Amino acid sequence: MYIWDICSNLGDEYRLLLKATSRPLPTVVYFVARLSCLGFVISYALSFTAQTQNCQTLMLTSTSLSAIALSTVTLLFFLRLRAIYEDNRPVVGIFFILWLGNVACVSMIPLIFKAATPSNIQGINYCIAESIRIRNASIPAIGALVHDTCVFIAISYRLLKNSTVNNFQGATFETVTKTFILGKNLPKFSKVLFRGGQLLYLITLMASISTVILLHIPSIPTTYRVVADPPQVAILSSLACTVFRNLRLGKMFDGQTQHKKAIVEFQWASNSSHPSQAIPLSMANTSKDGNNNK
Repeated sequence: MYIWDICSNLGDEYRLLLKATSRPLPTVVYFVARLSCLGFVISYALSFTAQTQNCQTLMLTSTSLSAIALSTVTLLFFLRLRAIYEDNRPVVGIFFILWLGNVACVSMIPLIFKAATPSNIQGINYCIAESIRIRNASIPAIGALVHDTCVFIAISYRLLKNSTVNNFQGATFETVTKTFILGKNLPKFSKVLFRGGQLLYLITLMASISTVILLHIPSIPTTYRVVADPPQVAILSSLACTVFRNLRLGKMFDGQTQHKKAIVEFQWASNSSHPSQAIPLSMANTSKDGNNNK
């Protein structure tokens, strides 16, 4: 699935490279996330299917690539928050520290398996994970959930605050609820970011909860306790990169808001050293009739 996703978007990824000449950091993070996740998926599959004696090395490579993939995916989340909160450096600083904490949690992934040894099955050696350190496996899942929850709430709050609901003053409870859950009444650009964040957060929530539950069921064999991790990492990386790619290339806008394509540059290429080049988020919140704020 992940290989197919990469192959089907090679044209868009080439265009991303062409757009990365001025401020390459977000695009570099994007490609590191893509390649590390691809390496993780392939090496994880090989670690349980390849006929090899180097099981420990292969397993360590797989888990290390998983840690890099998750760290860069969450960094894409942070870059989105930084673009939205560029005028509030204390918030950006707090969330950068939170991201570093998440990286520290994710760095424990290579320490999950105590040992991986070759096991002879019908005359063929396959790698088998002997046991799992439950705490080392739970901490990355919980750390990612805490980080993504905080980022999702912060981004959603800023988008809703700048929405046409006028900070919900005088709005009915039904209006506030529909806006918070469905993104109703939000401008096109804000709605795209809001719903994208909802989808990514939902996947993180489901992945983290399922991982922790499976880890703490002793009746499940060791190998099967982490069987859901590779597809979850692949899906999360694929969706996070899709959101980045579509925003960067301006593919999430309809005919009424296509002229706002420059806003995409604000979202992903804002640079704190050049605040004058950033576009305020309020400029992205256009009404449905296509009027511009100047």
